[in-house]
Amino acid sequence: MVEAVINTKNIELQAVKAIDCPCEESKLKGELSENVSGYIQYGDSFTAISGLLSTFGDVSTDRIQTIIDGMFNVTLSERTICSMIEKCALKVKPVVQKIRELLIGSKVVNFDETGVRVEVSTQWVHNSSNEKYTYLTVNKKSQVGIADNGVINNFTGTAVHDCWGSYWRFENISHAVCCANLLRELIAASENNPSHIWAKRLSNLLLTMKSAKEKAIEQNQISLKDSHISSLEREYDEIMDYANIECPQHDNTEPIKRGKRKKGKERSLIERLIKLKESVCLFIHNFAVPFDNNQAERDVRNVKTKSKVSGCFRSIKGAQTYLTITSYLSTARKQGIDVFEALTSAFNGKAEIVLG
Repeated sequence: MVEAVINTKNIELQAVKAIDCPCEESKLKGELSENVSGYIQYGDSFTAISGLLSTFGDVSTDRIQTIIDGMFNVTLSERTICSMIEKCALKVKPVVQKIRELLIGSKVVNFDETGVRVEVSTQWVHNSSNEKYTYLTVNKKSQVGIADNGVINNFTGTAVHDCWGSYWRFENISHAVCCANLLRELIAASENNPSHIWAKRLSNLLLTMKSAKEKAIEQNQISLKDSHISSLEREYDEIMDYANIECPQHDNTEPIKRGKRKKGKERSLIERLIKLKESVCLFIHNFAVPFDNNQAERDVRNVKTKSKVSGCFRSIKGAQTYLTITSYLSTARKQGIDVFEALTSAFNGKAEIVLG
């Protein structure tokens, strides 16, 4: 027989009492009800708390044990906590796949990557996101890893990224370069070569472009005038012409002992800026394209914090479990939904609440 059912907001316990039969020399046991799979049941809210602590809170498993014990006077094994986190991931996984499809259909998506330790090797978390959705996966840092994320290789819009070489291999999309990264490179070039003024001039021009776009948006304009864009781009060309004078190409006819002649960082930056002018200036042509890639960088920040707290993931599966829940919760926050409400809703069959 069932002796007691204890319900709290976070825990549900089922106890079965064995009794002696006065008529026979045996004991009778009551049966658990059909909806109870074991003697101890942890409710959905309790399971969600464990998932939130691990992902949104970036708390290590042993500390989750300590927190749960202190808050609820319940001692959980590490395996139980891991099972709870996996259960959270399974509940949100179908919606996370829908998030991926929504990003594929978006006009602009930000891409970034960051390294994490998985077992004894370094793997890379690949992020695809925008102001509405986040989708994170783990794989090798390569074109294969980017493609395995499943967004950019099925995408036809504009990809915003930090100019990493592998992104340029996807040719059927528009590319926008993170100008915030370029500004840092230009500042370094100016400091390393104080007599060269081209880098400072280009920094000022990029900031002028940014201000012009922001002012136009404040005035409810949907684009800059063609004449304004042409003027800004002419100045861009003039600055790069001057850069070629201040830091010219090497004379390739001069013999060297062996190998290829090194260009140097400044010269490499100049050639990249000339080659990628269209991608650098795209944000003033299309107001949907941001000046920087800060969105993607913010969306992988939690992963970096988790790595610092926990040190490493024990398996690829564990890393992806964490990233699946993080993708879901990050999307929930972008939609203005409380993360605890979002995760408990997933257990109630309402995970799509985060899709907006």
